[in-house]
This record gives sequence, structure tokens and C-alpha cells, in this order.
Amino acid sequence: MKKIFVAVTLGCSLLAAALPPKEHHFEVQQRNGVPLIYKDGKAMHSRMFFANSSNMLIFFKNGKPELISSQIKHAKSQGIDMVSLAAWMIWPGSAEEKTQKKQLDIVMEHAIQANPDILIIPRLLFRPPASWYKKYPDAKTLFTDGSYGTLPNYEHPQFRPDLRKAIEATISHLEEKYGKHIAGYHLAGGMWSEWFYEVDPNRDPWPCWDKHTARSFRKWLKERYKTDEALQKAWKNPAVTLDSAAQPALAVMRDPNRGIHAPAEGLQPIDFGRFLSERTAAHLSEIAAETRQFVGKGRLLLAFYGYTFAWHDFKHGPATSGHYAQEAVLNSPDIDILCSPFGYHDRRLGGAVPAQAAAETIMKRGKIYLSEEDLPTHLTDATNDFPALRNNQLWKPRSAGETRKLLRRNLGIVYAKNYAIWWMDLHGTGWYNDPELWKEMEFFKKIEAKSLANPVPYEPEIGMIGDNNSMLHLFGAGSYSRLVTEGMIHMGSRIGHIGAPFGQYLQDDLLAGLFPKVKLAVFCNSFVLNKSQREAMRRYAGNHGCIWVYAPGFIDGDTGEFSVEKITEVTGFKVKPLKGKTFGMVAEPASAEFMKPYVLPVKYGMREDFDKQYKDNFYFSPVPEKNDIIIARYTSGEPAVVLRPNGKTPQLFSGSPVLPIALMRKMADLSGVHSYVSCGNVVNANENFIAVTSDRDGYITITPRKAGRYRDIVSGKIIGNGKSFNVPVKKGDTLILEEVK
Repeated sequence: MKKIFVAVTLGCSLLAAALPPKEHHFEVQQRNGVPLIYKDGKAMHSRMFFANSSNMLIFFKNGKPELISSQIKHAKSQGIDMVSLAAWMIWPGSAEEKTQKKQLDIVMEHAIQANPDILIIPRLLFRPPASWYKKYPDAKTLFTDGSYGTLPNYEHPQFRPDLRKAIEATISHLEEKYGKHIAGYHLAGGMWSEWFYEVDPNRDPWPCWDKHTARSFRKWLKERYKTDEALQKAWKNPAVTLDSAAQPALAVMRDPNRGIHAPAEGLQPIDFGRFLSERTAAHLSEIAAETRQFVGKGRLLLAFYGYTFAWHDFKHGPATSGHYAQEAVLNSPDIDILCSPFGYHDRRLGGAVPAQAAAETIMKRGKIYLSEEDLPTHLTDATNDFPALRNNQLWKPRSAGETRKLLRRNLGIVYAKNYAIWWMDLHGTGWYNDPELWKEMEFFKKIEAKSLANPVPYEPEIGMIGDNNSMLHLFGAGSYSRLVTEGMIHMGSRIGHIGAPFGQYLQDDLLAGLFPKVKLAVFCNSFVLNKSQREAMRRYAGNHGCIWVYAPGFIDGDTGEFSVEKITEVTGFKVKPLKGKTFGMVAEPASAEFMKPYVLPVKYGMREDFDKQYKDNFYFSPVPEKNDIIIARYTSGEPAVVLRPNGKTPQLFSGSPVLPIALMRKMADLSGVHSYVSCGNVVNANENFIAVTSDRDGYITITPRKAGRYRDIVSGKIIGNGKSFNVPVKKGDTLILEEVK
């Protein structure tokens, strides 16, 4: 075995040595605990532009290549040389190979002509040509209804070997012809290049129903269970064997009645979701290792991955995403930057725009988190022939001024949190082809220089906590409607309006002490916990404010059973399970005075008629103890939301994943969190500057951590002096404040 490994390694080393010497050397290093991009040993800014050059080729009858050139020039005007381009790969030996090289050259030369100093990150699209599919007709995603998708099945035995050849052929071509312009490579697999399994949001079929996935799944099961008896016990199926095990049926994954499922009910669907995530993480990390081995050091490797706080399949639940086994990717020494778009659920003027990933965990692990700015601008054309544009009209600003407000807010986020960013012309139709928009970059250059010279880690006092393992226990329509959309996706938007900065973390990293500044933790989905995790969380709660959402610890990770007692063990709240009731919620009248300072309307829970659709969902009523405060009740009268003051470590249990912003702000205040602005507004801040976004017209009161004179870097005017100050604003305005020494 060792001889084979040496031979393979030697072969790849020879290939790597055949590449020309690199004129520029790119890498990610940490300074002051902040990962930064380095070019030739010097830290550089991480603002980029993504040009969807594929539309020049695929949609040429509609595409206008000059729009790509124009936007690259606009980027250059603001010192942005780093550009990502969609790159259709070269598949050696395919009928399309010559055409692929020609297309790749057209894209590269077009970009270089627009900016002779350009530094390109080709987005390598892992999509075989038509001739490859003709040779391997069963290599596409197969759905439960017998139809095929359009994306390759990574479990097909020929895909990975041929993909590796394509990666090496494409990189060789690019390095040999354009090496001085190459900064790195984006490994773009799966649906939308984001490493999702293929789904059709308008249809019911479940993906990965082919024999190749089944074979790989059985291999995974054999490694996990070893014997037929162990598998039969886990799946609650005396007839299944390691050689006959198959993917779960569509009806199982489409369960319309309940979202949360325990292993003791049968592990087949949970196992399959775990398999999909582990295989995705393995594919990505292995492809990154192979690519690094081939290309060597000096090139950045990027990938979309780790969408803990979002997912793409609204019919079957999170399990089809493949994004819930992040350790292999986070531990990969070969991946430098992990990406995802800004969240899609609070992009409006005045919105908070949370990340879709556990971004602070990614940064703390030494990788850069990149926010993809695929924001529709005032130039987004609803009449364009590209169908996907219709969806983007939901967020489209009405003018260049509104677009600039949104871009300024989002730049404030990434600079406060040390993220990278690229503005993305999503469909290659000129969304950013307006010089006025690029002026927004100018305001951040002073902050940028300070951050590169002396970066400050982002250490907020509020943490939004996600657990990947628990997501694998959520499937069916019930998980979409209640536990993920409200408890994870919309939760980030609500926390973002508390008036204090917040971060997004993985549960295990928080409990490992990687984020010591967090004073208030919101445990969004800690549904599956073993004994050691429960004990760690109780210790954590003894020193921090905590918001416990819905049912922490309800699934015992050791026994696989539902256990109401374990909820008490984790949270300290005794809870009663409720069944056969109606589950709308109403505020407790006595709590109105308690919430009065926060002005915003206080709404608890789901709509009663909406919640009743899921007849088998579980509900829990926290039992108040002495000095506890009942905040809200179910319409049937039982307590639904209870606060335990506990001095500086307040604890809140909510039987619903929907918590009002004002209540979470109250918890932040009780936990000793410093709030910069009034409840409802949005703030992102570190020691270098404060970015405040208003959610309404009027005045906004700003209270910095340190009293002093503060200037708005956009206007250059002093707008505040002292411990706190009032500033007139319009909805959606973002003030970028720096202290004047």
C-alpha cells in the first residue's frame, strides 16, 4: 500500500513541477488572529469583483461582453484587480476540448484586455460536456420519479477521475498562458456551484436515487455498522442488510406533519442525510488536496460551503444540502477561503443581512469567510430573458441612491467582521455597470489601510449558535416551516436588529471556548445533545445569558430517544409536553410593562392557523419557578415563554422558534451586552469603526463604547461628541463612524 501511495504522490509532484514558475505568490496568513490574503508576502485588501463571463458564451445572443469589460474597469478604478470569472473547464479527450480551450481563452483575454494588472480567480465549473454524458448516460442526478437532472453524480465511478484530469488540464492551460494573472482557483461543484445536491424547488422528487449513490451509501453503512444486526437495530427493520440497504423513500422525506425526528424512530433517513453531508465534505476536501498537490503553494483555493444557517431544499428539509459535516472542510489545510452569499431574508433597506454560514467559526479556524454580494441593483432588468432575474425583483432597489445605501451597509458588515467580499454581476448583464456605485468603495479605504496594518478580531458579545448534527434530524415540511426558516434563517435577521453586534458560530466551537467575549448565546437548534454536551452547556449557562429555542436536548444523543427530562438537564427549565392543543401565542399582559422601553411591536410565536398544519409537532410549556417572569402564553393558557432573571446570567426558554426583537434586546441588556443603538436598528462594529444602519426615518441615538468625538467617514463631518448623541437619518442610511483622536 505504501508503494502505491508513493507512486501516486511522485506522479502528481512531477505534474506540479511541470507548471511554470509563479510570478506572484498568494496565500492566507493570520495577523493578530485575523486571516488575511497575502500577495508576495504583503497583506492586501480582499475586495473583489465577480464577472459572470459564462453568459458571454452560453447566452451570447443576449449577452453583451462589453458589460464585463466595463465593470472590470470600474473595479480597477477603485484599486480592485482581483476578479473571479466563471470558467468552463477543459475535459481532455472530449469532443469539445478544442472549443473549451478557445472559450476559456476568450474569457481570459477579454478580462486581461480590460485590466492588464488583473489577478484572476477562475471559478472552475465542475460540469462535464455533452459528449461525456453521452458516454456515461447514467452519470447525472437521478430523482425518485425516474427523471434525470442536469448535474453530475459525484458517486459515479468515472466522474472523479475524469474531473481530476479536467482540473489539471484547465489549470495547466491557465498557468502556462496566463500565470502572472492567476491568484487562485474556485472549486465550484454542485447546484449553483455551491456544493448542494441537485433539487428542483418546483417539483417533489428526491435526488440521489441512482445505483451509484446506493452503492456508496452501502459502503458508508458497512464502515459505520459493521454487521447486519447493528444496522437492523438502528433502522428498526429486521429485513434490511448491509447489502440491501437503500435510500429512504420520498414519502419519508416529505413528512408533512412533523419536522424533528429521533434516531430511535429509525435511523435510515438521518443516516442518509449524514451520508450526503459527509460525502460532500469528503469530495470537496479531497478535490482541494488533489488540486493543491498539483498546483502547489502560491495559489488561493476557494469554495462555497458550510451553510449552517440556510439551505436550499424547501420541500424535504435541510438533509439534502450536504452542508452539515464541516469538520473535514474546516480542517483542510488546502482550502483558504469559504464563501456564501449574504442572507436572502433581510436585504431590504434597513435590514440586517446575516451570513448564511457560521462565519465567525470559519474565521477563527484560520480561513477567510467571503460574502458574495449578489445584490440586485437598480440596473437589474426584469425584462431580461434570464428567468432567474424575476426572483431578484423582490429585493431590487429603485434607484442608484438606494443601491448605494444597500452596498454601504454590506461593506460596513464585511469590514467590521474582517470578511472578504466580491460584488457579483450575477447574470452577466451589467448589474454594477455604473461608476456611481463604485464610489462606495472609496469611503472604506482609510479603514482598510488601518485594518491591514493592525487588524482587530471581531469579538461581539452576542452569539447566534448553530448545530450541524441537529440539522440532520430535521426533514419534512414541518422542519422547513417552523424549525429552520424561523429558528435559523429568520432568527439571524431578528438578532441583527437588537442594536448590538452579533456573530454566528458552531455550537462545538463556542463550548470549546473559542469565543470568550460572548455574553448572550442564542441556541437556535441544539436539539440533539449527548451527556458531555449537556454538561458543557449547563456549565456555560452558569456564566452567560442564554436563550433556549424550542427544545434543546430533546433528543438524547446517547440513546437516540426523545427525552423531555433532557431539556431540563440542559436548560434548567422543567417543561411539560403539550399535545392536542392550539398553539398560537399571546403576550402576557403583565410583561407589557417589562418590554415597554423597546417600542417595537411585540409578537410571539407562529400564526395559530399556520402552526396547526403540523399536527404531530411537539410543543413544550416551561414551568415557572419563583421569581420567573411569564412573557407569553399559548392560546390554551399554558406558559410558552418564560424568563429567569438570574442576575447577569439571565435564562430565557421559548417554546416557539419565533422570538420578538424587543425580547432579545431585553435579554442582551440583562446579560450586560453593550448596545450601540436603539432596538430595531442595526450595528456592526469593531475597535476601528462603527457602522450603524437605520431601519426608520427620524433620529437615531448612538452610544459608542467610549465617549468621544466621532466623524462620519462618508461626509467627513463630526456628528457626535460625548457619551451618546442623536443623529438625523432616513430609513436605510448607514453611518460609518470613526473616533477623532
